[in-house]
Amino acid sequence: MTDPEPANPLDYFAACLAQSRSGLGQATVAILGRAGAGKSTLINTMFGAGVAETGVGAPITGSLVEYRVPGTSLTLLDSWGLELGGQALEGASQLVAEEVTRRAGLPVAEALHVVWYCVDTSSDRFEPAEEELVRRCASHVPTIVVLTKAVDPDDVGLRTYVGGLGLPVEAVLPVLAEARLGRQPYGIEALAATTASVLPEAARRAFVVAQRHAIEQQVVEARGAVERRALAAAQLAIGTRGLDADRLARHQLRMLAEITVLFSLSVPDVALKSLVTGISRGTSGLAGLVARLLELLDEAGVPGMEIADRLVTGAAAVASTRALGEGFVRLCRELAVREAEGRPLPTDLLAFFRETLR
Repeated sequence: MTDPEPANPLDYFAACLAQSRSGLGQATVAILGRAGAGKSTLINTMFGAGVAETGVGAPITGSLVEYRVPGTSLTLLDSWGLELGGQALEGASQLVAEEVTRRAGLPVAEALHVVWYCVDTSSDRFEPAEEELVRRCASHVPTIVVLTKAVDPDDVGLRTYVGGLGLPVEAVLPVLAEARLGRQPYGIEALAATTASVLPEAARRAFVVAQRHAIEQQVVEARGAVERRALAAAQLAIGTRGLDADRLARHQLRMLAEITVLFSLSVPDVALKSLVTGISRGTSGLAGLVARLLELLDEAGVPGMEIADRLVTGAAAVASTRALGEGFVRLCRELAVREAEGRPLPTDLLAFFRETLR
């Protein structure tokens, strides 16, 4: 990924945000199952209220519709023609299976990456045509059987039956996507985690960013980004002598932009400006501290100063980048949790970030 051009820290950060969003990749998920299996509820819970109704769709076959989740790099294939039994179900399943097979052979950016096959636990039915469809899908694409409307997680009857069929699937997961009969929703996080684990890297980030309720998956992805940026900071920060404060600051701003995009956060302008300014000042202060330390080592006659220079500056760059990134991940996680729970955000984001970093 090339480095954006703007020299002004705020403009540079904005450019990094745009670049990070464009580099998320593309994910395609097929949500299959009979009519009434709770596919729309599952989609809306995972990706945001109203997605299944507001997504702009285009018919692909007589049994599939394709649409993009608004504001994301995620495409959904939703089956709606599997509502009948007997030969009608078999015919619709055949069309769906053919499309899944075709998509599996496309280049990674255009391919179908994972299939969720939804089975309504309240109906207690899983017909032979459905079993065959799942087998055909799973032979080409990672497939997860989702037992929807699973009010009682301890009721393992259908789960045991489906699991006993020897289907080549990644998992059979009970999920309750919305409150029902006094039971609170559960299973969404497990479905998101299992899905993320089977997606290729080119699609995983797009899925993690698009989903809304498995925040820990975003935390995992963000901490991976922090670690990559921290390890890369050593080389990027080393100048002719001591830390190159400007290069390190730009590197850290790119990291914060990447984290912001992973959490789908929109940081208020006032907090954003304070944060960017604070990072630039902090990096300059760190560079001055490292320079003074190297002067003291030089005055003390420490041998191998060239090596000492690289060790000290590299260690400082790695440690500061890792600490900054971890603090920002914790801030973003707290904001995401509060947003999901409908709680107010901290009134002073910068002060909250400083406390988190401390």
